[in-house]
Amino acid sequence: MPLPSGQKSNLSQADVIRLVKLLVRHGADLNDKFVLSCVYGADGFWLFKELLSMNADMSEIPWQIALDMRSFTCENGATLNFGEAVNLKAARFGKSAKFMEFYREKMRYFEEFLKFKSLKELNKGGLRFFIETNLALDNAEAIEFLLKNGLCELTDECEFLRKRAKFYEATEVLKLKF
Repeated sequence: MPLPSGQKSNLSQADVIRLVKLLVRHGADLNDKFVLSCVYGADGFWLFKELLSMNADMSEIPWQIALDMRSFTCENGATLNFGEAVNLKAARFGKSAKFMEFYREKMRYFEEFLKFKSLKELNKGGLRFFIETNLALDNAEAIEFLLKNGLCELTDECEFLRKRAKFYEATEVLKLKF
């Protein structure tokens, strides 16, 4: 977990993992939603991987990634609003090198999650928030990732993607086969 005022812990990654395992043995709840936000927010990818291997519930990861994508987009001058059919500024930013670097860094969490779980095990609202965010950005790479990982096996979610892609006029996403 992050320390106040940017302080660094003197604990090694191995020490932190041992500490987490000790806490779990003594009743700590790995599935506390606060854990995900702290690990994810502190760029604790190594700890995220360890918690997944301990069967922690990290099913909110698409929601967290989408929230970060929206914040990053806004910080860079393009806002995303639900119900706004086409936002060319956001779609252009979604294709920029700056955004794609940010996106790929965040997606490693989602990729790691899917090594342990399936899309079926995600929070449906979080998955839809992730889909809508990427449609607003016309981020075909994100949608292709979902498709390759079985999104259309979830019939309702695939239909949601089809309808919303048309609504957002996500031209790059609409070129994908789904």
